[in-house]
Amino acid sequence: AAIRLGSGGPDVLAFGGHLKVAACLATGRDAFLSPHVGDLDHPSAVAALDSAARHLITLTGAKPVAVAHDRHPDFASTRLAERFGLRCIPVQHHHAHALAVAAEHGAERSKLIALTLDGFGLGDRHEAWGGEVLAVEGARCERVAHLGLLAEPGGDKAAREPWRMAAAVLAALGRSDEINSRFAGETAAATVAAMLGVSGLCKTTTSAGRWFDAAAALSGVALKNRHEGDAAMRFEALCDAPEALPGGWRRDGMAIDLLPVMADIAMTEDPRRASNRFHGTMIAALAEAVRMEAEKTGASIVVLGGGCFVNRPLAEGVAAALKGIGLRPLMARDAPANDGGLALGQVVAARLVLEGEN
Repeated sequence: AAIRLGSGGPDVLAFGGHLKVAACLATGRDAFLSPHVGDLDHPSAVAALDSAARHLITLTGAKPVAVAHDRHPDFASTRLAERFGLRCIPVQHHHAHALAVAAEHGAERSKLIALTLDGFGLGDRHEAWGGEVLAVEGARCERVAHLGLLAEPGGDKAAREPWRMAAAVLAALGRSDEINSRFAGETAAATVAAMLGVSGLCKTTTSAGRWFDAAAALSGVALKNRHEGDAAMRFEALCDAPEALPGGWRRDGMAIDLLPVMADIAMTEDPRRASNRFHGTMIAALAEAVRMEAEKTGASIVVLGGGCFVNRPLAEGVAAALKGIGLRPLMARDAPANDGGLALGQVVAARLVLEGEN
């Protein structure tokens, strides 16, 4: 079934990102997502994405003039787009998340505030983003706030081993001496502690997914991910009554610093309480950041996109908080909030770029 867009435009194809990939084809006012292809970790998955895209073209009789893709140059989907034989239009990851949700509601041309929370997306200067507040108006996208920076010891390995993110939090709190004792069962604990002690040695991220990993590991819920999102999901399952910790966050310029609530979590022995406080504090902190931006710009529509909004307490809590201050939250409906819907936002972004050139 097609996703009905708010307006028409040239035929455009998109390939999504790297995880949970599906292609998308926009023709007229209809956008068609391909069947789920999945993660592009193997050449056969890339071939399946290519086949799915060509099948959409055959089914619809569309004549795409461009192919949109993630801005990350090393994604297999980017390389596939580059050899597809059409003009390539790169789209910033979180801009695509925002427009995917907006498009489902016919609001892709509206002035929006976007909350885009996920595990990773390449930022404007090649940073690791993932906890973003954006001001969006069509093809224009400006970062106006973000979750605080956390070190990612071991890079991608930190996404598989949440205890590393918890160690980064302890280091940021000035409690590096606790890393070895808290994570005594991890053979790399001493190495990670040493890495975190050298300024600039570890890359940093604003990823909401990594903040969730850190909270899950600090509270003892999960030290490692058995599959993607495992620790965060187990942590989410404990949340039954979100409560914001007074003084649980602070604003430092553009950064929304959650270290105060993390310090509280590090001292509690009740994982359920930790989950409720983390969820409640993040909800309140994000709602406050959006309120501040809405007062500046007059925007009243807020789109909630990215894989972290699969988290029900977070999604429902943020939506309720925004409604409570007179704003209109929009959430994903037919397309997934996570990267499975990314290509939808990419085709919309590419159309807006092409429109701006005419």
